[in-house]
Amino acid sequence: MAAHLPSDSAVARAEGDGWSEAERLIAAAADACAVVWWQRTDRSLPGNAEPPRVMSPREREREAEGRTEYTSDEMDEIAELLGIPEDRR
Repeated sequence: MAAHLPSDSAVARAEGDGWSEAERLIAAAADACAVVWWQRTDRSLPGNAEPPRVMSPREREREAEGRTEYTSDEMDEIAELLGIPEDRR
């Protein structure tokens, strides 16, 4: 039953990539436009990276989760750079 729900239903969005069908089509169009403009620049020369594509909500969540995880050594380094005394860490 859940497999036949519309793509913009809450269940389908929770199970999928977080986009409705319209949002997915808009992202595909934006990606295609970025490639067309990229092809007309010096950045399209061999060896250069392709333009970044539009990330889905799920991909953005995963990236944000990865950025907020710091080790205790990294936290100490950040605190030192900010000038936070050791007794307040």
